[in-house]
Amino acid sequence: MNELPCQIDRGALKRTPTIVGHRGSPRHCTENTVASVRRALAEGAAAVQVDLCRTRDGRLVLWRDDRPNERLALARQLGLVRMFAVPDVPRLGSPRRRAIGEMDLEQMRETHCYHRRRGLVHELMGWRPRRTIPFETLEDLLSAAPGMLALQHLYLNLRLEESLAPEVYRLAARLSHYASTDGGALMFHVMSPHRSVVEALQLAARRGPGNLVSYAVLSGAGFLSSARSFGAHAVACRTQGRAWSAFRRDLLDVLAARERGEIDRVVVWTVNDPGRLADLLELGPDAVLTDDIPLALRLIHPALRDVRERFGETIVAEVPTAVTVG
Repeated sequence: MNELPCQIDRGALKRTPTIVGHRGSPRHCTENTVASVRRALAEGAAAVQVDLCRTRDGRLVLWRDDRPNERLALARQLGLVRMFAVPDVPRLGSPRRRAIGEMDLEQMRETHCYHRRRGLVHELMGWRPRRTIPFETLEDLLSAAPGMLALQHLYLNLRLEESLAPEVYRLAARLSHYASTDGGALMFHVMSPHRSVVEALQLAARRGPGNLVSYAVLSGAGFLSSARSFGAHAVACRTQGRAWSAFRRDLLDVLAARERGEIDRVVVWTVNDPGRLADLLELGPDAVLTDDIPLALRLIHPALRDVRERFGETIVAEVPTAVTVG
């Protein structure tokens, strides 16, 4: 197959991306909650993404950090990530500090929650407030979804180990049932980095009622070759841990493959930097996941930018030590 060069006509790639609220609106509301989803829609997001972890008894919870001792999970617990609320989990060394898959739902309810982010010093010292915010489940979100008419597309980041690939069929059956009852036109975009899980998702999508799209999550170098090895027609490309120039070159290859008909959909996450977000929106992937929905909308629609410049806007400065992670 002849490959198009990396330097290609931007006009051939140009699409207006869907703006997806990354875990809802995590800078203004507790991430991965119904309230955060509502906030993202109110800010103008056309779709919302949430994370799913599986407990030992098979319940799907809206939670990002399936393993609490991973580097990014630790950064989030220490308040190094700019978020409205911080994951509140048992302290290091506690026997109750376990992976989500090692706990039943009720055990997780006893040990896991969120609390309002109170500043770097408070988090580093472990000064935790008495008031906490409970996490929620997929069932909580699906129960609330019919009341959110603006929610037409829901992105599910499926944090399942490869050994749990068969669980995909139960999830697909649940989503199919939802579509036939309360779901209406809600489309589910389900993402995973694991080959066996993606293959199970693809099979479930082919056999289902058409309300599920399967994505292979790509995070290393060589997006296009990875997409081909997955046999994926929809991909979610992650920026995390890569230089922007290298990521951009890989993304251009995938976008060119989309124009050839080799790939159907290209999603990118998570981009919050204004310059990179503007560049990305110009390239035209199908969807962009971001924590800063208003910024993305202003970059896409000049009229919104003009309104901001005319009437002004209060912008909360980011803590210098804060980082954004996927």
